[in-house]
Amino acid sequence: MCRWCRTWPDLALISISITTIWMTLGYNVLVLSAGVGAIPAEVVEAARLDGATGWRLHSRITIPMLSPQLFFLIVISTIHALQSFGQIHILTKGGLDGATSTLVYWIYEKAFSYGSSDFGTASAAAIVLLVIVLVCTGIQFGVLERKVHYR
Repeated sequence: MCRWCRTWPDLALISISITTIWMTLGYNVLVLSAGVGAIPAEVVEAARLDGATGWRLHSRITIPMLSPQLFFLIVISTIHALQSFGQIHILTKGGLDGATSTLVYWIYEKAFSYGSSDFGTASAAAIVLLVIVLVCTGIQFGVLERKVHYR
């Protein structure tokens, strides 16, 4: 095998990651810009009168006021990453030697691709995926929700 062929699986995973970030960037910016627009001007003005500028204004006022939106985006992005299928199927179809294959793509291959009809195994794997998503979401709610500041 050539020297460059060994790096293709790594490049495939990086390309999937970049594509996924680009795909979700617009939604994340939209949610965060709506959150920034909802920060009361009085709070920002009071912080500026108290001498907060630059990084201190962002770290003490803006980011804590955006914590509900940030918490939402972290949870949704994690669920989306665990369920990624479309970009993998379109770009690499699992990649070289399964380099970009995920649990969702494996479920698809077991149930629907190449004439396969192993629906029982695919259904069991889907239940495992559901449990993984629930556990990750539960951990995020347990750890991160304490840091969310609602008005």
